[in-house]
Amino acid sequence: MKKEERGGEGMDRVIGREVTPVTILAGGRSRRMGVDKAFVEFQGQPLIRRMIDLSRSFSAEVSLILHPDQITSQPYRSLAVQFGLDLIADDYDHHGPLGGLATALRYHYKLTDKLTANPAATPPAILLLPCDMPFLTLRLLEQLLRDHTETGAEATIVNHQNRFRQPLPGAYSTSILPVVTRQIESGQLKFDHIFSQIRTTLITFEDPDNPHLFANLNNPAELEAAQLLS
Repeated sequence: MKKEERGGEGMDRVIGREVTPVTILAGGRSRRMGVDKAFVEFQGQPLIRRMIDLSRSFSAEVSLILHPDQITSQPYRSLAVQFGLDLIADDYDHHGPLGGLATALRYHYKLTDKLTANPAATPPAILLLPCDMPFLTLRLLEQLLRDHTETGAEATIVNHQNRFRQPLPGAYSTSILPVVTRQIESGQLKFDHIFSQIRTTLITFEDPDNPHLFANLNNPAELEAAQLLS
């Protein structure tokens, strides 16, 4: 089985002189939803399509992390062809979002020639997004990357309502791959264990016109409630 499937080409959105890849986590078990929630309809389109549109408005390089069995499935292959996506098999199947982060970092690390040519160069960042947060905005993604770049952080996330750290969406540097890998191998799958070991920037982001910005949809009841809010 091929590990990666690459789609077509698309337009670039450049932040500074870098094109920052966006990776969407789409390979979860969706046990509480009962079906693959990436294809659950929200406002007349699948959740995954909504996240792809947001990601493509930000970056030319968009990829999906999937369960290995999903790589060759027709729905995902059709998305790859239509939108020029890379489909990446999760290296740590069923290890949650942290496994998806490690997979994304490793994939983009391999693709970055300047890291091998100049190890002292600052590793590039990726943006990691969930597939089930339909109220995310382009403005939030832009602020995450801007603050990540300006502060020299290794991870930049939202300190939601000043009460808890929101790991998704987040900006992450490929330099943290060894730390993430060690945590997974030790069985520590919570992001908080990572943030205590790396340079982490916490940002505050509130949108009065979008109070449900960080709502994620895990089950049919949450989906129904979100449909009423939109």
